[in-house]
Amino acid sequence: MNQKRDLLREITGCPDSSEAPFVLNSDSILESVLNRSDSASERKLKMTKSQRWKTILVAIAAVMVLTAGAYAANGKITSVFSSGPSISDPTYRTLPSEQQCLEDAGFVPVLLECFANGYSFLQGSVVSNRFMDENNLPVEEYRSFSFLYGKDEDKVYFEQEVYSSEVTERNLTQEKRTIDGVELNFHCSRYKVVPETYRPTEEEQKAQEEGSLHFGYGDSDTKIEEHETQILYWQNGDIHCQLFQMDGMLSASELFEMAAECIRTK
Repeated sequence: MNQKRDLLREITGCPDSSEAPFVLNSDSILESVLNRSDSASERKLKMTKSQRWKTILVAIAAVMVLTAGAYAANGKITSVFSSGPSISDPTYRTLPSEQQCLEDAGFVPVLLECFANGYSFLQGSVVSNRFMDENNLPVEEYRSFSFLYGKDEDKVYFEQEVYSSEVTERNLTQEKRTIDGVELNFHCSRYKVVPETYRPTEEEQKAQEEGSLHFGYGDSDTKIEEHETQILYWQNGDIHCQLFQMDGMLSASELFEMAAECIRTK
């Protein structure tokens, strides 16, 4: 989630501080993520345009998991505050040890140096998270891991979280498989970047309602772009896991194979 925070901080002009919370509201994140203000940003990430849009997938992945229908024992969860190191200064530049993970977040995540398909560990970060209810009161605080893997120019994110709140996942599954008793859910959707005056067609509105199309609104000069996101999520024991890409090269089957490696590693 630190990637979400960094992207939002850059495009909204929020201060470059690891203490400044990034707020994810499930009702508005997809609309607000592209309301950019580069000139007001105190720090601009050094990335190409294509790299920049790829980081948006992290925000989209969060919407897939946390929705306005998420509930915890103390009430309805409507947002998440997350804070962590910047993308350019991650917590780990090499795969951490089990002991280090226990000290940093209180649990041992799946630790893979390299997947069988050649995607290897590039960097990782510890992220501080806080579930908030409809009254903007904290429900639960926890730390999670966000690992980035890559092969050539292609990247895939692997996030792992442990929390006690009961979060209802949005039912947008397009393909479901069971591996070693663990249920995995895959979803692929389009993300369309449009100017602020853009009005979706009836067909697009229907796709939006079905969850297969998301919009990001920029300013009046924003050029229309389309991107494809792929998200595979599952729960293995207490750990909630996600593999996701935007405009990536991995197929659904390949993501399932990578998830199988993760499941069998624990």
